[in-house]
Amino acid sequence: MSEESSNTRSREVECDLLVVGSGAGGLSAAVTAAWHGLKVIVVEKDAVCGGATAWSGGWMWVPCNALSRADGIVEDPELPRTYLRHELGNNYDAARVEAFLAAGPPMVDFFHKHTELQFVSGTWIADIHGNTPGAGTGGRSVAPKPFDGRRLGAALLSKARRQKYKTSLFGMGVMAGPICTSSCMPPGRSRRWFTQAAAWRGTHSMSLFTDAACSSSTVPRWSRAS
Repeated sequence: MSEESSNTRSREVECDLLVVGSGAGGLSAAVTAAWHGLKVIVVEKDAVCGGATAWSGGWMWVPCNALSRADGIVEDPELPRTYLRHELGNNYDAARVEAFLAAGPPMVDFFHKHTELQFVSGTWIADIHGNTPGAGTGGRSVAPKPFDGRRLGAALLSKARRQKYKTSLFGMGVMAGPICTSSCMPPGRSRRWFTQAAAWRGTHSMSLFTDAACSSSTVPRWSRAS
């Protein structure tokens, strides 16, 4: 190993916070710390950022958030607490649950007010297990608003993790909301064309998750014939 290479590898860099991994948790911590004036370094072993979060639908379960309250959904925190108690069973950790329920809404407020990350309310997104005591019928989830990736610039955009082929349509992640409505389809095309086009792309199976803007009557669950 050359002396130059050795010096490069042993170079020390000082920071106030070192974040290992660029998933949602890591980047959230990095942005928050940087906003508060700390010098932050994020290290990532992969060639792209985002972790497994970049492949998700983007919905976060945050009961009692301000966006839902603005939509008229105001509930007692005891309800989501009850839901978690029954869902987690023996894994229920009261201290962590209380910390989560207390810190979740301020977290949404922080990013909504101080960063480019804006949210939409999951007013029609019900809890997955509807028969569990304390289950909600909507308003406990938030998701990021669409963002034009071109604003990042080519250099940063190249480091963003791409969608998985089987959960995308023409490179666009397909989950729920306005992206599933007929207004997003080419002029003169039907909803049937939408599903046929996805099949043509070779997706072996796909579920188009639904909410009020994308009901099962609008885009049905379907599977490509083998």
